[in-house]
Amino acid sequence: MVKSTTMTTTRETLTILMSLVDNHKDDLKEGEYLAVCNLMRDIHRGASADHALGRQVADFPPYSEGWVTQRRLETARRRLDEHIGSPVRVKISDKIDVMRTHYPDIFSMTCENPLHAGLNLTTKIRYMEPIVIGTGDDHRTRARGLTRLYQNRRDQRHETERATIEATITALTERLSHLTPP
Repeated sequence: MVKSTTMTTTRETLTILMSLVDNHKDDLKEGEYLAVCNLMRDIHRGASADHALGRQVADFPPYSEGWVTQRRLETARRRLDEHIGSPVRVKISDKIDVMRTHYPDIFSMTCENPLHAGLNLTTKIRYMEPIVIGTGDDHRTRARGLTRLYQNRRDQRHETERATIEATITALTERLSHLTPP
């Protein structure tokens, strides 16, 4: 028997639920066990009740508004799964944003210089970084600081992308909740 406790978060609730399911997994068929685990995963990720209850594209006539919305929702959820699971790398756009924001003089001297008009962004960054870092005794410290700025910008971009995908999922889930299958 499970002791009754006050649960303050969904995470705590899901942790307790998962331990209960694990304790009784031998009593469940493999498909049932996997279905329960998938439902808990969806709840943990904030999935809608419709998705958790298994509403599928097949519930709507092909190419109807509900069918298209459900397909877009599934695609957005896959994008979120891929986004969460993918390694996050600093992109050239992150470096350009850092240079434009933190070193506007160097940025304008390099990127807006007519002599550098034919250079791609990667090459322009390669010109800017040594100017920012310099050659003094503390050039390693400045290099680490620049790397931190790049990483912070990367993290901001990644978080913004995640938030955008989650907002799309929320909007599509809301829209789908107002549609009923025939």
